Amino acid sequence: MTSIYARVMPKFYVNVLFEEVPEDSFFIGGEPRNDFVRITMDHIARAFPSKEGSKRFFDAVNELITPWVKDRGFDWEFHIDETPFDLWSIQGFYPAREGTQDEKR
Repeated sequence: MTSIYARVMPKFYVNVLFEEVPEDSFFIGGEPRNDFVRITMDHIARAFPSKEGSKRFFDAVNELITPWVKDRGFDWEFHIDETPFDLWSIQGFYPAREGTQDEKR
């Protein structure tokens, strides 16, 4: 996943977190599921520039996760939330803007 994001931003902006959910704690439509993977992504450092860009990203992610999810018989979905860049800080500092020298360091 990091390599997909690294095409457009520094790797240190990418955080991946795996949260295991007990088998008896996941339901869809009121029915228990133990064959489902839910992926959420928060975009803050970048936003999609176009619908074509978001489609390319979704296609790349679906291709990446296929061996780990689809090929193992799991159903899945993912979604992305985009937080405005101006509503973000890291340890009290505002991150450098895209493409600036500060961001490249």
